[in-house]
Amino acid sequence: MILNFQEAERFYKIYWSLLAYVNDKFNISSEFKTQLENGKVLAGTAVPIREKLWADNSLLESFVFENPARHADDELSIAASWRHRIAGTFFIYKYLKKYTIFIDDKTPPKAYGVHGIIDPIEDIVTAALPVLTKAVLLPFNEKIVHDGILSRYNMSFGSGYRSNLKFAYRDAKEREGIISSLIPQSHVSTTEQIKKGALERNNLIFKAFSKHLSKSGLSVKMVQQHTANIETFANSYLVNLDLPQALLDIEYVHLVDYLNEVLIELKVKKTNIISFKRFIRFLNETGRLHPEDYWDMYDFLKEYKY
Repeated sequence: MILNFQEAERFYKIYWSLLAYVNDKFNISSEFKTQLENGKVLAGTAVPIREKLWADNSLLESFVFENPARHADDELSIAASWRHRIAGTFFIYKYLKKYTIFIDDKTPPKAYGVHGIIDPIEDIVTAALPVLTKAVLLPFNEKIVHDGILSRYNMSFGSGYRSNLKFAYRDAKEREGIISSLIPQSHVSTTEQIKKGALERNNLIFKAFSKHLSKSGLSVKMVQQHTANIETFANSYLVNLDLPQALLDIEYVHLVDYLNEVLIELKVKKTNIISFKRFIRFLNETGRLHPEDYWDMYDFLKEYKY
């Protein structure tokens, strides 16, 4: 969950020189240079410099252009990539072997896989999860790191809030997956990655739908048939649209087009109508679909003539 020694050394080489550049430019702290030379920069010293830096993207741009620390081109590229940073309030939700899960406070929620730099994030936080923190997430090669400062709010969360976070984590994984890189991809690779990601997230929905159907008392054969119908819709139709869509991106127009244009045989349509009725009911009952969208689709399926 942390960078290796060479990566951490490179990160701080770039980051400290960037803070030094901003500090020299605005004379924010008289102690920063001395602390940096002694190899121990205090958070209280770094915070106001860091706040000034991230408040104005032109500072990062001028640092890269002027290159006052004489960084190599690849190091400047890393610094330049920090314009893609994500700053805000996050819930530190879960420690995984690969990274730590940060969930933002937006709607819909996004989940980020964040690496520590030289210390595991759990050693910095030291409190029971979830923890609410203010942080700046930075791209670092193909990973996401924080910028070395995690401002933790002294708050505790009851069972209701923990349940909401569990729902948010599930929602983020199913809608977009865990975000592990902040670097924008090319259009070609993005299209392929969107399809791959959609197929992976669709599998989570299929499993949940199948489990939901099993609990309703349906036979194994019917559970498999309904799940297979939704799998065909998702993996053969939605992901092959001009802009590939995951299953939770389902809209009224997708349903209409699929049933009226893609499926031709009446018998096939009939079995799919039942499957879709069960599926959108599942999405609605588990909070995966907005009520207005549910009723639009429900009314369409209810009146559908096959």
